[in-house]
Amino acid sequence: MSMDLTGSSSQREQFIASLLRDYYGRECSAFHKLGWDSNNFVYRVQLLPIEGTRPEFNNEPPPQQQPGTTVLPSSMNEVVARISNIEAILNEDVRVENEVAAMCLMRNALGSLDTMLVPDVFAWGRSTSETPGWIIQEFKDGVQLDKAFDNMDLGTQQKIQKQIAEMFKLIQDYPLPASIVWLDDSKTSPILNGWDDQLQKRLDHFLAEAIVPLVRNNSVARQTFIHGDLDTYNMLVDPISNKLTAILDFDLSHVASPAEEYFYSLTNLGSMLAGPFDDNPDEILLRKCLLGGFDNVDIANDRGGKINWIAARITDHEFIQAGVLRPSEIKGCGELANLKWFLESLSPPYFHMPRWVKGHKLEFIEKKKQAIRSTIEKYLDHWGF
Repeated sequence: MSMDLTGSSSQREQFIASLLRDYYGRECSAFHKLGWDSNNFVYRVQLLPIEGTRPEFNNEPPPQQQPGTTVLPSSMNEVVARISNIEAILNEDVRVENEVAAMCLMRNALGSLDTMLVPDVFAWGRSTSETPGWIIQEFKDGVQLDKAFDNMDLGTQQKIQKQIAEMFKLIQDYPLPASIVWLDDSKTSPILNGWDDQLQKRLDHFLAEAIVPLVRNNSVARQTFIHGDLDTYNMLVDPISNKLTAILDFDLSHVASPAEEYFYSLTNLGSMLAGPFDDNPDEILLRKCLLGGFDNVDIANDRGGKINWIAARITDHEFIQAGVLRPSEIKGCGELANLKWFLESLSPPYFHMPRWVKGHKLEFIEKKKQAIRSTIEKYLDHWGF
């Protein structure tokens, strides 16, 4: 088990300081927490000027330059340090390498833009028995878009949504290297062992008879880079020029079909595709819009709720203008979304999170499980199993 740095910020700061000292001979002068402690602990780290450190390290790369990294410039006096949270239920054996590789792919995909939105990586380390995984990367200026978006006028919002659409189009169209391997997970299932025998038999029947044809018959068979959390809270914008300055957090990035980004991302922009049995009626209405077109669904922009309907309409418009492949244009996107949310119901991620389990009473967890069981049965009924 890796060193537990989940509780003490001072321990994490000492760990970061030792990394920068060992790799570059640089001393830290200040630490500032960024975001919230979820999958990673993220810090903006200020460095003493190079004159204050050992000259033999000046502008020298680590002893062995790592894949996906660039040399830390001697003139750079601030960086970002990301430390993996071992309670995030991610695969610690590969998560850091996956993130660094994803950032490389994204830089290539967005290389034609005037501004490079993906931070450079200077050094990284995988999780070991003694230390958690970590990344030292470039600090990007800008404000978090989700915190600034609602205070912008519609014209400014649309200007930014246009940039997001152009960026998303480049990601969708990026031809992945031949070395990227398509993994067939059709023979595996994330089922909990906690479902009763009656439901388990229905699940086994569905998984044996239907899941592979369902995927094959409802898919665009093209490997596509998926950010996995592409939303306004992972974007930075210049508050003066209103131009995007960064895309952040590639912890959940992977390769899949073009439909998948809509299952994980774009919530704040009104483009995430929910399942057909979501308990939020606005999500069901948005699903109809995304699959059938906004012009074919009668909605009021001021209907309230969590969805910004004006932003959703503008995002859809800008996606059309940029030529983005939208859910309504992806073969079987609705059925693939059904499958995604069905599989997540089988094994909800938060059931495996110690901090979530500890924070809820057994009665609440059991009630939650029964509600999920009901949803699973609705999906099986939908597919005739």
